[in-house]
Amino acid sequence: MRRPVRTRPQFRLAAQPGGPAEMAGLLAERMRLVRAAQAAAETRRTVGVVAAAFLLFVFLSVSLVHASIASVPIRALYGVGLLGLLLLACPVQLAQATRKQRNTLLVIVGFAALGGVVSAAAGSPPTAILRQILEIHVQAAVNLLVAATVLEVCGPRTLVRAFVGVIGLSMVVALLQAAGVEPAWALRGAVGTLLDSGAVARDRASGLSLNPVLLGSQTCLAIAMLYMWQRYSRSPNDLRPDPSVLFVCVAALAVAVASGTRSPIMGILAFLAIYLTRRFGAWAVVAGLIAVALLPLGQALLEHFRGSGLRVLQTDDKSAVGRWPLLVYGVRLFLANPLGYGLDFDPREHWAAHWSALSHLKNAVVIRSFELHNYPLNTLNKYGAGLLLFVPLILALVGRHRAVLLGFAPYAFHIFFHNDGPLDTDYMIWFVIALTSMQASGEAPVRLSPGPKDREKRRRRRSDSRPSAPAQPAP
Repeated sequence: MRRPVRTRPQFRLAAQPGGPAEMAGLLAERMRLVRAAQAAAETRRTVGVVAAAFLLFVFLSVSLVHASIASVPIRALYGVGLLGLLLLACPVQLAQATRKQRNTLLVIVGFAALGGVVSAAAGSPPTAILRQILEIHVQAAVNLLVAATVLEVCGPRTLVRAFVGVIGLSMVVALLQAAGVEPAWALRGAVGTLLDSGAVARDRASGLSLNPVLLGSQTCLAIAMLYMWQRYSRSPNDLRPDPSVLFVCVAALAVAVASGTRSPIMGILAFLAIYLTRRFGAWAVVAGLIAVALLPLGQALLEHFRGSGLRVLQTDDKSAVGRWPLLVYGVRLFLANPLGYGLDFDPREHWAAHWSALSHLKNAVVIRSFELHNYPLNTLNKYGAGLLLFVPLILALVGRHRAVLLGFAPYAFHIFFHNDGPLDTDYMIWFVIALTSMQASGEAPVRLSPGPKDREKRRRRRSDSRPSAPAQPAP
């Protein structure tokens, strides 16, 4: 039997370049690919650094509100430093963010100018006016530009995740505090030590936030952020409820009960009633009528559980009864001086002139020792009737983004019973307003999750980036 003859495998030689010109072209193409890979790696590093820096900024704004160095809040110093970093690393994106938010920045500048004029007319010293403008208006502009630039650099998903993630952590800690979990209170005590705020009161859960009121404001803003993200990521005609929005609403209601903060509850319930029924058209009206018919049952249940000790079910305590005298007092203050009292307005300094007209009201003594606890009235008394000058611009901005106004219903209810709000002492809302950059220039909607076409494109990119198999020897 003959043995098979072994032959050496014959390999096909790759085509050699025809000359120096072709070789130079191949070298130039290889260098272009290397530079593109290096640029992509640098972009990924920049995005990662910016995202981590913004996450820390949100945490400082939620937890370390009053922590300061030489009387300057650490979060304010950090925000200015982060804006400077973005100016050096991402000047193009910062310019684009400024262009998209120019009308909102114009409102901030206008309010600063009006507040300065009103304060000067009210006799405030120049140093106090400058300090108020730096604390209120400059901080608002810095927060807005930082968040809007982060959106341009990292995308809206990073902005939403950082904001909702930090607030969600504070909500979880608040629920654990309400359940009596000692490590949750110990964590809040550690934050209190950094704030130099002394012992932390354990009568109301506040999570990682400064107090229960700010926690309620932050949960409302988380709802607004997620709702905006959902609306901007879908077709305008897509009115399906989003599970993440519903989950945060339920969690926010639980946190409101746990922290004893009543003001967000009405807003969240009103938001859910409209959010869940608006897609049904006429059936939404039927649902509203049924809800009205069930109001007596709700009142009966409220009376039944009022003895449980939950603060949110109490409507006759000093805080609740004192709202009406403060409301009347705020209206009287505005009528007495429609031009405004200036940026350092403190209603507790003017109570004596109105005491005779308000002393007959129940719990009227609150006007001596409490602020108005009503953001619209507080702002009106600060800036005066000159606010009317900005109504057209504000209405234009609101009208441009009317599709997302529903998401701010819980926040609007909340600030109606508290002092914090835009261009006052609420600096978190500017992170939310920055998300309007998604629609400021008519950009195409961004998908909340990758759709079939996106997944197909991703698979193609993976297959194209895989190295080809080595050439097989010819038989």
